[in-house]
Amino acid sequence: MASIKTCVTCTETVTVPCRSCGDVNYCSWECETADKVSHQLLCSTFKTPEVQQRPADGMCRVLFFPKDDDKPRVIWLKVVDDYFGLKPDMDDIMDGRTYRPEEIDENPLTGVKLDHRIHLCYVDDFASYGKINMAVVETANRMCKPWMGPILAYCGKVSEDEEGNDFVGEMMDMDMTDYSTVSQYFIAARRDFAERAKVVGPKVQAVKVLCDGEREANDCLRLQPFTAPRFHPQFHTEGHVSTISTLVGMPLKLTKWKDTRELNPRNDFIGLKGPGYIPVQDSNTGTVLIFREDLAPLKVGTVDVFRSFCEHAMDRALDEMTAQKWNEFLTARVG
Repeated sequence: MASIKTCVTCTETVTVPCRSCGDVNYCSWECETADKVSHQLLCSTFKTPEVQQRPADGMCRVLFFPKDDDKPRVIWLKVVDDYFGLKPDMDDIMDGRTYRPEEIDENPLTGVKLDHRIHLCYVDDFASYGKINMAVVETANRMCKPWMGPILAYCGKVSEDEEGNDFVGEMMDMDMTDYSTVSQYFIAARRDFAERAKVVGPKVQAVKVLCDGEREANDCLRLQPFTAPRFHPQFHTEGHVSTISTLVGMPLKLTKWKDTRELNPRNDFIGLKGPGYIPVQDSNTGTVLIFREDLAPLKVGTVDVFRSFCEHAMDRALDEMTAQKWNEFLTARVG
């Protein structure tokens, strides 16, 4: 249904469809992994006959985020017509309470315009429920502000009446691309300017430092560039900020890679020889992602030189580790 021709997590040309549902496209493996946790909640469900086949005329497919479950659902609801146009009959599913609709006409993280409008409906009195909606939390990969109560999303084509008022003139069935848009809306919503900058903006250029096991399995160099959307979960994982990097004005955060537990975890690059990276007494750290805490671009060459700088700093006092010293060291090696 959706005419979006760009990756659902960025604005680049799509090349990689989801191998399971085929309904969502990505430009790269990095973008696919950014969306993976949320997408998998409904990927297999979306291909079932119950979801694909309309149970009766006059029904539309919507997304429902129940207040007492940790997983969203795809359901069919009867279409009704009221003063504001067509909509699903959601009175029962919204506990018979007055609900507030929010309109989404673009992906909030990528800025890609939709060719239709998504309506996100919820009971505005969150406090009356007293319990966080875990289906929303899981959909947003645990990166959203609290939402409470039942929440429903539907979409349709918007028209204009004679007085210039918008109304839904044609209902449309929600698809997996719409689901990704709603997921990213949950991530971006209700953040202040500084918080939005952590998830909205250019892709983050980082460096993946492979452990021996992953390096041998892929027959490649230890340092690999890694470029992914800002909301990629790897950038929001607990980690360690290098002390020396902070002193020189280039705060580097290190987070352990999650998918290499079965491999040889030895990683000499991050071990004792690089004391400014993480305070460990051995080299069994596994694969690690290094990125600037301010999300500015980070190059492989810079990480390589910074490791040498940390070794250089071993016999010096930390107060000697200044931005000037680092820039002189970097310039001497890369020009």
